[in-house]
Amino acid sequence: MANLLTSIAFVALVIGAARNADWFWASVAFTFAVVSIAIAFAGAICDRHRRRYWTVFFVFGFCYLTLVFGPWFSSNTRPKLLSSVAIARLHRSVSRLRAPEAAAATVYLASDGKVYVNAEEIEPAEIADRLGNTPRESVYVYEDDPTEAFQRPGYQERRGEYWDALGKAKYHSQLTADSATALFPRREDFEVVCHSFIGSICGLFGYWLARCLHRKSNKVGEVPENAPANAATIL
Repeated sequence: MANLLTSIAFVALVIGAARNADWFWASVAFTFAVVSIAIAFAGAICDRHRRRYWTVFFVFGFCYLTLVFGPWFSSNTRPKLLSSVAIARLHRSVSRLRAPEAAAATVYLASDGKVYVNAEEIEPAEIADRLGNTPRESVYVYEDDPTEAFQRPGYQERRGEYWDALGKAKYHSQLTADSATALFPRREDFEVVCHSFIGSICGLFGYWLARCLHRKSNKVGEVPENAPANAATIL
């Protein structure tokens, strides 16, 4: 029961931190990962009965954190990890615009080519109808970083339709902002939170795997009760 409650609390912590990721939760998640690795290192030195388990925990967790946060690795290895791809897609799913209080409407072009007005997905041609007579100074226009988005098939055409529609709606000269400053949670904080918790989970997985393999090796070496007296020697 205690393990179940601990697992539920950990899952709740991960979901809450990821959903509301900011600099504070990023610091909490990263500190949690570092402390868990430090505990594993201490266990590998001091706990002689479970030393092999703690050692595997340390190796798994430390290697993952090095791959995503270490010098050179963070820019060369991290983007190629499957976890990084999954985190980027998850961020697009959970992020939302946090527009200024003065905004009467927000227009947003996502990196996947989808267009949103006030968080509702529409076609670019519908922008003028949705905005209606909304004062230009009260409309905030955002788009994802086009440097990364341009690599997606069809994005350039979609972006052209987006800005053409804004021009027809007379918002083409509106002050725009990088959506990275308006999206919540910020992608950088979200990635730190997710990668940090994944590092701890990798360590826990290594600990569990080491226990399973150790138990299996013990069963292989066990001598059956009805075995001959010299069975242990033979095995």
